[in-house]
Amino acid sequence: MLRWVVAFVLAGLISQTAYAQSKKADPATSASAAGPEIPLPPIPPMPAIDKPAPTAAARESLAGRLAQLATLKVRDPLATVDLRFLTKDVDASLVPALASRLEELKGRLDGKRAGRLLRDARSHGRRAIRKRDREAKKAAKKTSDDDGEGDWLVFILALKDTSDHKTHLAQLYAMQRMLEAIGETTAVRVMVSSYGAFGELVRIDVQRALARLKDKAVPALLEAKQHDARKVRRWASRQLDTLGRA
Repeated sequence: MLRWVVAFVLAGLISQTAYAQSKKADPATSASAAGPEIPLPPIPPMPAIDKPAPTAAARESLAGRLAQLATLKVRDPLATVDLRFLTKDVDASLVPALASRLEELKGRLDGKRAGRLLRDARSHGRRAIRKRDREAKKAAKKTSDDDGEGDWLVFILALKDTSDHKTHLAQLYAMQRMLEAIGETTAVRVMVSSYGAFGELVRIDVQRALARLKDKAVPALLEAKQHDARKVRRWASRQLDTLGRA
């Protein structure tokens, strides 16, 4: 009796092993059990960002604004200067002309010389602010300067330097102001590119502008996280974090 039981168990084990081997050897059976293979559609590439050429009207408008900027005579870094002509009636049609002019300026501006001029301008401006605040404190008056930083473009215009570097630096800051006034994603892209091109010359000014633009700056900053330059990618991430959009 015991021999019959052992024989029955062995026969069952042999049949199960043979069935498993036949399933493994038959790929058609396995494929049919898993269902038909459905190919996934290819992932479409991201569309390229168009960079339209500036129109003649936009070039003329920008040239006129920069020419008017060059006529200003400013002696006091805290002077009230009417700069509304820079941003009056600006719109997205001016962005290609601004991008083109900034690219030209990159080749003309000496970074070290411009950096020294900017430091001088900020130093003179800060001294003027401290002096004004001391006098206002004595007179128990409030100053009109809300953020305590002053207008850096006016600081630059008030420099006694008469070189082309001062002119180019003033134009650089004036064009950042125009881009902020436009405020669309196309304009913010150019502001981000300005940081990549001019670095510390514009970093603080651009950051202050992005803080004022708030959510309008987010799309271009998200794009900048994929920028070719590592410093721009890291900088864009920090700006998104500052805006609460990391």
